Amino acid sequence: MQAAFRMLVKKQIRKLEEPSIHCVDMVYDELREMLLSCAEKTLGRVPRCRFSKLKTKMIDVAFRLLEERSDEVYAKMQEMVATELVYVNAQHPDFKAKSLLFPPQGAGQPAQFSFGGIDAEDKETRDCRVIKILIESYFGIVKTKIQDSVPKILMLSLVEHVREKLGSALVRDRFLIQLLRQMLFIIFNLTEAFFFLLFGIGKGAHGYALGRDAQSAHRG
Repeated sequence: MQAAFRMLVKKQIRKLEEPSIHCVDMVYDELREMLLSCAEKTLGRVPRCRFSKLKTKMIDVAFRLLEERSDEVYAKMQEMVATELVYVNAQHPDFKAKSLLFPPQGAGQPAQFSFGGIDAEDKETRDCRVIKILIESYFGIVKTKIQDSVPKILMLSLVEHVREKLGSALVRDRFLIQLLRQMLFIIFNLTEAFFFLLFGIGKGAHGYALGRDAQSAHRG
């Protein structure tokens, strides 16, 4: 009975891997959308003909970090389920049905179990019912544990990691640094031209004012 229980409960536990992986996919897609939205808000107002390469490269770097980290989180989810598969802890304190693995028996008497008021003495029927109870009890423990662990792993290993490492990933990218330097050079030139323009306007305005003052004095 113990061998059958362990084999069947592992089969159920293995099914928890797919929804855990699906949670990673959902968070991955959501983070991609957030990164695109942030890039659009920060650089979307800049004319498309200017800094478009910078925007594209920033998104590429962010997506690469997200994808690399997602692969590691996939592995963490698989390892979490594998940990539950490699060892079935029949002595878990919350495993209330564990006593059914070693039911008390009288000398020379078959084990008697009551299920919903029906006594079952047939060994095959009894074993099937007991195994079902064991599986439901132990699987519930593992399922609750994994449901609690998945969002914690996602927040720590994916969301927080990307948030903390994104800035340094952007700074380390050589091509992006080159684009940033070009952007700063362009900004500097635009600023310089802007000040020259202001200086020219101011000088022209000053000359215009002097001319008007001269004309007013001459008329007076």
